[in-house]
Order: sequence, then structure tokens, then C-alpha cells
Amino acid sequence: MKLKTNPIRHIYLHIPFCKKKCGYCSFYSIESQSEDLDSFFRALQEEIRYYKREYSIKADTIYLGGGTPSLLPVEYIAELISLIPRNKGCEITIEVNPQDINEDKVQGWLAAGINRISIGLQSMKSAELEFLGRRHSLEDNYRVVSILQKNKFNHVSFDLIYGLPGQSIADVEYSLKEYMKLYPDHISTYCLSLAEDCVLAGYRNYLPADETLSDMYYSIRSILVEAGWQHYELSNFCQNAKISKHNLAYWQNENYLGCGPSAAGYVSGFRYQNPASLMLWQQQIWNNQYFTDQEEINDQTKEKEFIILALRTIQGLRLEDYKKEFENDFKEKYEEILAKFSKLKLLEEIDGYIRLNIEGYFISNEILSEFV
Repeated sequence: MKLKTNPIRHIYLHIPFCKKKCGYCSFYSIESQSEDLDSFFRALQEEIRYYKREYSIKADTIYLGGGTPSLLPVEYIAELISLIPRNKGCEITIEVNPQDINEDKVQGWLAAGINRISIGLQSMKSAELEFLGRRHSLEDNYRVVSILQKNKFNHVSFDLIYGLPGQSIADVEYSLKEYMKLYPDHISTYCLSLAEDCVLAGYRNYLPADETLSDMYYSIRSILVEAGWQHYELSNFCQNAKISKHNLAYWQNENYLGCGPSAAGYVSGFRYQNPASLMLWQQQIWNNQYFTDQEEINDQTKEKEFIILALRTIQGLRLEDYKKEFENDFKEKYEEILAKFSKLKLLEEIDGYIRLNIEGYFISNEILSEFV
């Protein structure tokens, strides 16, 4: 008997394998071995089958993240996708490293149903790629775009990392302008953050000052918006309305299933986290142990997450949606906070939405923390 919940429309698959861990990465990943790939594939199939038995699934988005999903054999990817019931027009994204892409893989991904690629270009400067520990070269960046264009792959996202030690605003602008020459339709931007356990942690004291980072952020935004790009979430831009539907589901606080080691999910009023260990995750799968690490989402937590996620979008929080969901008046409940940031010209009300002003984008965390 399936659990009583609305149909699950968003699926995340964590593929934990990498040939080499990047110096800034704190996500769970391991170096791939053929035996690991095989055992992982069988366990991931079983996890998907379990969720199909327990939930009503009709996917609008499927996202293969990692790690480096492009290391997984094409036939494995095709089999995993075929297991998931999906709606017509389902957005299926795969994260890739430019070094892994060749024409056979691209054609195989297309045949499997993948219709969106997120490419970890990160930079168009060789020295920056080397510092970040990326295993692809600048030549790979250009090569992969040529292959995708040849095969008419027309939903392509690039990642851009800014805020490296010693990096200038001119460096960031150079990479961004080179990106735009390659005609992506989506760009995700990330300010470099170095966790204590990452390889590059020793450089934390050498990151640019906040003022410089702010200038980099607003320079990126200015270049893209002036070129006609849509700024739809604080760190994301697109052309031709080609938003990331999967990520938008997170920002709209929708239910989703996370499959694979370290993957997280949010369903039926609780959030869960799979073990960040290939061995422990597989043991739990074969012992039919699910949701061993979960957090119940009470009304207060749900409200705070609703506010923070909505205010991360450029459109902002729709007052009518908040009132319908929580039977309360947002402007009355948060009158003091709204007055404070409105006076500072960091928040504004437009057409029934409360949203961040442009001046508040880069310091959004400071503003949003007031609602927690």
C-alpha cells in the first residue's frame, strides 16, 4: 500500500564517484572502481524500486548529481531513468565534467531521455582551473560545447565559480564573457566557499574581502541582465525561460526523493538523509532500512523554510500563498523586520509579493536570518 501523500514529482540521484576530488569540494564522493560501480548500480536500482512501492511517483524532474555522474556507464544511466515513472516533458539533468564528454556519451544520454546538461566549467582561465583542482582543461571547455552543438543539445547550463584567492573582477568578467560566446542558456554562479575538511581549506584566509566579492557578484549580474538574461534566483540566470525546474522545486518547498549515498529527501512532513558512506548506504538498502536519519518538519520549521526559500527567488514571496499556507498575515506577523529592511531599501513589496531589493541580493543571508 502506497503512503498517503501527493505524487512525488522530483527525484535526485546522487552518483558519488569521481576520478579526482576537487580541492574545494565538500560533497560526498569517492574514487571509482569497477566493482564499486556495479554494486552501487544494483543498490540504487533497489532503492528506486522501494520508493516506487511506497509512493506515488510521476516525475516532472530527475537530476543526476554527484560526484561525477558522467563517469557512470551510459547503459546504467539509461536503466536508472527507465525505472522512474515520469510525466511528458520531464526535465532530466545530468551533471558532467568536461573531460568526460565525447560524442558517443552525448548520443547515449539523449537516447536515454536526458534533455539538460549542467557542465562544471567553473572558469575560462587555466590557472584558476588548476588552482581549483579541476581535472579538465580549458581546451576541454571548448571541445565539449562543440560536441553538444553538433548533436543539437539545446538545454545547457554552465557553472561559474568566483571569489578565488588573488582573483580580480576583470578575471571573473573575462570568464563570464567567454561563457556567453559559447551560447549556454543557463548559468549558475557560486562564490567560493572552503569548508574545514576540503583540500584547499588552508586558503580560507586568502579569499577576497566581502566588498570585492560583492563587486564581483553585481558585475556578473549587470553583464548578464544587460545582455537580456533573466535573473530568476539569487545565484541563477537563464535565457529563453530555461530555468532549472528541478532546483526551482527546492525553492518552492516541494516534495522530492533523494536516492544514493548522502542524498537527502523531503516527503510527507519529514526530511531524511542517507548515510554519507557507500558501504553503509548499501547495507541499509539490502536490509530494507530506510529513513534511519530523519527530521520531522513541524509547522514552525515549515514556515521558516517557506519564507527563506521564497525570498531567494527574484520574484519573492507571494503574500496570498503565505496566508493560504499558514492562515496568517505575513506583513502583520513580521511587521518590525519588514519595516527595518524596507527603511534600508533592502526589501520591497511589488504586486502582492515581498522581495529582496537588488541591493539586498549579496547580503541575503544576513536579511533572511532575521526570519529564522
